[in-house]
Amino acid sequence: MLVLYTSGSTGPAKKVEHSWEFIYECAAKTVQEQSLSMVDIVIDVFPHNTIAHWTLSALPAFIAGAEYHSMKFTPKFFIDKFKEVQPTILNLVPRHLEMLQETEEFETLDMSCVRYMTLGAAPVTQTMVDAFTSRGVTLVAVTYGMTECPPPMMIGYNSPEFSWIDPKITFTDDMEAIIGDVQTGDFFKKASGSIVFSHRAKEITGTTWKDVS
Repeated sequence: MLVLYTSGSTGPAKKVEHSWEFIYECAAKTVQEQSLSMVDIVIDVFPHNTIAHWTLSALPAFIAGAEYHSMKFTPKFFIDKFKEVQPTILNLVPRHLEMLQETEEFETLDMSCVRYMTLGAAPVTQTMVDAFTSRGVTLVAVTYGMTECPPPMMIGYNSPEFSWIDPKITFTDDMEAIIGDVQTGDFFKKASGSIVFSHRAKEITGTTWKDVS
């Protein structure tokens, strides 16, 4: 078993046990979703003991034979590294965007080299998506569940409206998301035939999310 941490977006980062086989399966699904190949360049900003590091960045890059760069995130270091290697694949969380927006360099950053970017782990708005597409990112995949219970339970493309929903996720009458039989504490609403995030409960009862594949 591999003990990894969640992103910490819902409070203190939680330990979650996954098998090596399951982590590899999730990474392989990332390769397929991103059409990752040897010509791609990946920047990984996630700590090595997190789920996102293994299933979104590092292991998918190694499976595909892509060029891989690991770094501890600071806005200046990230922007300098971004300009240097010109990544085609990028995986971030909203907090990274908040930190980048505090810098002058981000205002004029050309991100047109990025063809696929994952954004998730905390509620995402259209403004956040636009912050990247307006700088040239081709596709922003807004994910739900990726850093807690991979692979993603829902994905929205260039939009916080989730157009793809995994059959393992269900909703109560008041639209709380349930994965397997575990309460998430996250509530959603229907909009134009899609699902969008509504709010998060202050306290989550029940058990921590587990491997429910």
